[in-house]
Amino acid sequence: MKEQTDLNPSEYRTFRQVIPAMSIPLASIFGSGFLVIVPVLVSSVGAYAVLAMLVVSLVAFQAGAVVRHNIIYAEPVLAAKENRMALMVERLSSLALVAAYVVSVCLYIHILSSFVL
Repeated sequence: MKEQTDLNPSEYRTFRQVIPAMSIPLASIFGSGFLVIVPVLVSSVGAYAVLAMLVVSLVAFQAGAVVRHNIIYAEPVLAAKENRMALMVERLSSLALVAAYVVSVCLYIHILSSFVL
């Protein structure tokens, strides 16, 4: 992990530069996520949907912790291109992301069709 003193001055970011980069994707993820997950939870757990949404939010926060950890520790390893196993896992994760997008689109289509029909 880089110490604050090791950073080049051109790498410093102000709070105003960082917030739009974080908040716009975060708002999109929250909007899409709640749009998709709330009807699914209501139909599957009924009155416990609020509690289930809290659990989903906690799991999502922990997934974010994994992403933050990877940005700090794994990105420098990948940038060095010395660890072949890390590079292979990163490429395989791209395939997993494609599969996740396909499932997400199918879920959106299913939810849209339930509102239309």
